[in-house]
Amino acid sequence: RIVSVIAGAQQTATAVSSTAREGGVLVGRCLQSIRDIRAAVSDQAAVVKDISAKYCIDPKKVFLSGYSSGAFESITLGCANSDILRGYGVQIGGGLRTDGPKPCKGPIAAMFVVGLQDNDNPIGPLATPLHNSTGSAPARDEVLMRNGCVGSEHKAWDPEYPMCETYTGCPAQYPVVWCAINSGHLPDKADPAVGKYRYDGIWKFWSTLP
Repeated sequence: RIVSVIAGAQQTATAVSSTAREGGVLVGRCLQSIRDIRAAVSDQAAVVKDISAKYCIDPKKVFLSGYSSGAFESITLGCANSDILRGYGVQIGGGLRTDGPKPCKGPIAAMFVVGLQDNDNPIGPLATPLHNSTGSAPARDEVLMRNGCVGSEHKAWDPEYPMCETYTGCPAQYPVVWCAINSGHLPDKADPAVGKYRYDGIWKFWSTLP
């Protein structure tokens, strides 16, 4: 497998490596300019192609996750590179950038862990874009539509993660899980217990995909 993990603007690679766990790991710092964002799309595709040529990689186990600014990158690459990604995880923040690639490609499994009290990267939808985005909720709605999910019905995802819901109208191959946790932008500092949603939760989501 390949697991790409993108740090936030003020975060070290080590701080997000818990999401990667065992297996192939690519850890990168977030990219913040429009030029970097566009370059990231082609760069990630090139990296996956290069690693796949050198190692035995299961193409159904290529994942991406990021925190804060890295969450923006995860959503951007999950939009543009869904043909080479099985799924992505959002860790507190992120949204579809108004200056990002459009239209998004095909369906992709997605899990969002967002903070209800997050004022840095609000859930939205925002009437006025912040950080060139209207929030993580519109990004969720976009991937629901792209995955062919029917309706907005949802149910509890997993008893171990009571703040998470899964949308029941989505194809089994392309689930969408939404976890709105009681946290601001620094979840592990506010309540270390919610860190399990960012790390263990996203890993479990990937591990249980059909």
